[in-house]
Amino acid sequence: MKKHELYRIRYSWSILKYIPILSSVLLLLCYMDIVSGEWSDSVAKADQAWREIGTGFIYILLMITVVVAVYVGREFKNKTINHEIMRGMSSFEISITKMLGCSVCIPALSGVCLLIYLLIFRAFRGPKDAIGLILITLGISHIASTVLMWILICKNAVVGSLIAFVKIAFAETFFVELLKNLLSQKIYQIMNKMCVLTQIINLTSDHSRINLADAALFICISFILEFLVLQIIYYITSNYLFDPGV
Repeated sequence: MKKHELYRIRYSWSILKYIPILSSVLLLLCYMDIVSGEWSDSVAKADQAWREIGTGFIYILLMITVVVAVYVGREFKNKTINHEIMRGMSSFEISITKMLGCSVCIPALSGVCLLIYLLIFRAFRGPKDAIGLILITLGISHIASTVLMWILICKNAVVGSLIAFVKIAFAETFFVELLKNLLSQKIYQIMNKMCVLTQIINLTSDHSRINLADAALFICISFILEFLVLQIIYYITSNYLFDPGV
């Protein structure tokens, strides 16, 4: 089935091409904002280039959500996902094969676009910047995986992607802030660092001083935990609640 998914990726450029196109538009806006400012030195300008990624990340989130929704949604529209079910593939196998396109190719394209942007402003200066970019790309992979899983759970690209977008963009941080007064400061900080959007903003807003090991730990833990929870939900909905042939 990996060969089938690779075939889909190969002939999905009509969808995937919007990643570099839309990224270029967003990064052009960041470019115009940076070149119009006055900076004391090249370091300050480079730090601002990183901050612009965090400032405009909500648009990158929207872009990733839409591209994944279109990429996976056609599986339900054309009923091709039913062929995989009839071949006896489990819910886990189906989700893993879809991740090849959504959670690997899309984040990789986004990461390349961000790398080009950082190189333009000479904001890619060494190993720390390389690790920071890898972590941002991993965060994008987390987002793409979450959107994918919600679409598979809902068996509807519009509903699933909308749930994922609202959850990542608003619900996570709102829920944590709602419980702030009920939690100890330490638990609040841990829960806050588990929010995907907060992770990206922290990586970009204070890039030169952030603890990358700490950031990497929470990015990986939140990715793995959410993936496992959504896998369980997908398994239950596919095998017990809904007709898998729908």
